[in-house]
Amino acid sequence: YKRSTARAPVICVHRPLSMLEPCAPPHGRLARVSATDRALLDMARALTAAYTAHTHPRAVMLVGSTALGLTDTYSDIDLIAYYDVAPSREQLDAARLVIGAQAYTRPGPHVENYILRGVECQVGHIVIDEFEQRLSTVLDGAEPESSVHKELMGLVDGRALHGRDLIERWQLQAAQFPQRLRVTMVEHYMANMFPVWYCQEPLSRRDARLWLEQELLQLAISILGVLAGVNRVYFSPFQLKRTHRFAARLNASPTRLADRLEALFDVGTDEAVAQAEQLVIETLDVVRTELPAADIGVLRHQPGERQAPWPIP
Repeated sequence: YKRSTARAPVICVHRPLSMLEPCAPPHGRLARVSATDRALLDMARALTAAYTAHTHPRAVMLVGSTALGLTDTYSDIDLIAYYDVAPSREQLDAARLVIGAQAYTRPGPHVENYILRGVECQVGHIVIDEFEQRLSTVLDGAEPESSVHKELMGLVDGRALHGRDLIERWQLQAAQFPQRLRVTMVEHYMANMFPVWYCQEPLSRRDARLWLEQELLQLAISILGVLAGVNRVYFSPFQLKRTHRFAARLNASPTRLADRLEALFDVGTDEAVAQAEQLVIETLDVVRTELPAADIGVLRHQPGERQAPWPIP
């Protein structure tokens, strides 16, 4: 497997937005700005100006594909505005009128969805104290799987459009990936692994391909979660996208990880089980080498174990 060469998440400290350059991926070089990147960044800046004028956030962060410079003509804009006190309905209405939002909805008290020039826009309005309390559940409380990991994934790759000092302070805090969190993530996701190899023979007799596919998917997610913990990378399986990009950030991992995970769903039952078992073997080797403090005994059945039939009297 690939040995780890990084000991903390890479935080991108962004250049001024006027330079219109996307954040360099942690494992790659700065990409050229595309026409869609430029158009969406310009739109995000205009939205930020409207909210800064009418709702007065302390900071605004751009997240998702636009922040990463990985957009296409299906991409949307995801903005998060941070406040000492939540904005009033009247303030949000004033910003909406200036923006010229269409198909406007508020699925939550401080969440806005709307269309602007054909682009879907999602804007969250978050109270800073509440946000910092949520971060502490992972950074201090070592919560291994929650929606806060999704927020941290956005924070690590996000780019400040307003209030850069505050956002960069949070990013530096997120970069201090606690050792206890590494261990709890590894053990949590390992405990969630269903040992498909152990049940291989009974599964092959039970016309259970759909169940197997379901468990293979959970196994693939669990492998990513284990390796994310080892490599100090925040991870949430919710709406997981850009799998190859994510896997490339896992310096200590089985080779060709993303390709091999996807291949589990392209082969027959016996081959899928064999490949899954091999991936787990290699993942356990990574854990033993990189994080020996983690207890691999939480995995219910180790690779190589098989369920034995009971004897007929």
